[in-house]
Amino acid sequence: MLQEHALSSLELVNPAQGCNGAALPPTICERLRRRATEWFRQEALTEPPADLAEPFTLPWFLALEYHRYHRQARWLTQALEFAEHDGETVLALGRGLGSDGVQYARHGARVIVCNPDADELEATRHHFALRALPAVFHHTPRPNLPWPSASIDLACVIQMVADLVAASDWLAELHRLLKPGGKLLMLESLPSYSYWAGQRVIRRLLPRLSIFEEVKIRRRHLRRSELGWLWRWWPRPWLERCFGRFLLVKAHKPIHQVHQALPLAA
Repeated sequence: MLQEHALSSLELVNPAQGCNGAALPPTICERLRRRATEWFRQEALTEPPADLAEPFTLPWFLALEYHRYHRQARWLTQALEFAEHDGETVLALGRGLGSDGVQYARHGARVIVCNPDADELEATRHHFALRALPAVFHHTPRPNLPWPSASIDLACVIQMVADLVAASDWLAELHRLLKPGGKLLMLESLPSYSYWAGQRVIRRLLPRLSIFEEVKIRRRHLRRSELGWLWRWWPRPWLERCFGRFLLVKAHKPIHQVHQALPLAA
């Protein structure tokens, strides 16, 4: 179990170490290479270009970052508030190769990376090492995190509560970890562009977010190339709100918790 002091004293990852402490040959283990195309597609939100660099090299990660934040989803930088948490402790929880966590670390946040997929976590560790950025890494298959209550300023959750059965447990754990007034940011993909499918997910998710306050949910991410010709004449912000591919959730942990009065002893 990680010690509490990890929140204030993050270790810099050793760039020469990878899978189970072995040197990477030459950049990362072969079992991770087999998933490189899939991971790039999911994180960059597009197909890998033909001239893409060797997987898991710094140019490969930089290309992924370029497509994610400058070509496919420019709105992410502002929506996830990368530049607004300097000096704070940020929990980056969820799937992927750590691109969002890297952005928080670049802007001065103390980053804790948690991922339920051990291979993704190993690739993320390598990503941070190549960027010479410090972080704490923790494999997180279950909603039972080893840090004290009220120790996190921001929880950024990517692709973790799509399984709404487990969402309540994850959200309760994040609520425990967040400081009073701490912020929750969530980004979840939707099963389709359908307006009604999105509304069903929102209706099922809202009760699970009732432990937070100032809850705001918006649909985001819709490229004109994905629309039929008739729809391309409509304002894109309006179309995003109805048909966006992702749900963006923003919420806060209440500063003052309301406790039920205990019954008096007879």
